[in-house]
Amino acid sequence: MEDREIIALFQARSQEAVTALSEKYGPLCRRVTVPALADHVGVVYQAIYAVSPALAQSMKSVEMSCEDNGIRMEVLAADVEGSRACVYLSLQDMTGDRVDETTDLFDSYDLNAPYDCAATCAQLEYDGETGTATFLVTIDLMDGETFQGDRFTFSLSRFLSHKNESKGPLPLALSQADDDPATQSGVSDRGGTGSYQTFLNKGLILDGGGNCLYTTGDGAAVAAMGYLDGQLHVQVLYDDVLSTDNHGDLWLADGDGSIITYAASFSFWAEDRCSAYVEYVFDLGPEEAADCTLYGCFVTGAQLTQGNWEVTFQL
Repeated sequence: MEDREIIALFQARSQEAVTALSEKYGPLCRRVTVPALADHVGVVYQAIYAVSPALAQSMKSVEMSCEDNGIRMEVLAADVEGSRACVYLSLQDMTGDRVDETTDLFDSYDLNAPYDCAATCAQLEYDGETGTATFLVTIDLMDGETFQGDRFTFSLSRFLSHKNESKGPLPLALSQADDDPATQSGVSDRGGTGSYQTFLNKGLILDGGGNCLYTTGDGAAVAAMGYLDGQLHVQVLYDDVLSTDNHGDLWLADGDGSIITYAASFSFWAEDRCSAYVEYVFDLGPEEAADCTLYGCFVTGAQLTQGNWEVTFQL
């Protein structure tokens, strides 16, 4: 939408908008003039949205496609049934191959709606001939409400593509695990599974000292293995998780091929606050692990593309 169009909308709805903003933010908002709004359209829209989502969305024009940084985002279709809407969006690289079959929106999308709802987004398919990835956005209204033809705004700031996935046995013998490994404490907790807080509280955390026992070569490395309090700990360093979402999983297979999953896992930041460690804890000792093989699955090496994409559609 052009600035002059937005100004016209604000002029037409100025009294309602200023009243809503004044109630929320006080007299300062009454001194905001319409011409000044043209320089802060995004800020004003977000402020109004915080007070009245329905009012903010009514001021958005319907724009089914947009393009930024050579990437085109477009609304393809929508299917509405009761309190659920399915919206089909596409991403296409108009200048290169940054969009591929591994494209992931990296949890960087937002959906602005006129009322409370929940939304999820997942890739449906990829067309290699046109370099287009199609995504399904599912919107569920709360409290059994039904759609009334209101406007929704879907925005995206970045996405990942060209991920590499490796899966299989790791070239590490569990006999390499240290019986008396170095430990550390006071790490910056990122969360975990199982009773992981127990390990943090007791300082049962491996300290690899910068070592690398195995690396995928593009973002993940086994940093340490050892037994703490009778349990096998395997620590993996994932590089630059904030920009690449490098991640993975570990498991064991015993001599009969039976799968053994970890009992707990926990993550903490590396010193650079960009990379992160994940420590996997298996509830077995050296004798039980003697005939086991360590397996891993890693998703690494993604390409990050940033931009400013936004579409507004009406259901």
